[in-house]
Amino acid sequence: MILVTSPEQFAIAMQKISDLNSKHKFQNPIVTEVVKFENFYPAEEDHQNFYNNNRDYSYCKVVIDPKIKKLIDITKNSYNII
Repeated sequence: MILVTSPEQFAIAMQKISDLNSKHKFQNPIVTEVVKFENFYPAEEDHQNFYNNNRDYSYCKVVIDPKIKKLIDITKNSYNII
């Protein structure tokens, strides 16, 4: 989900999703929702900065680490940013 705070952000997000889908950058179409930001509720203190504070947890190693690696690889290869 992408939370936006202005019509401009909405347009940018939708255009980027459309561009990536039309270029078939991913195996499946992007189905991320783009919605208006309405409320923010901070997480409980023990959930703040969870990943950085708990990298040895199996969930972080098995679920989050591969997603971060994939994001970095895609970003490097597709956008030459990093």
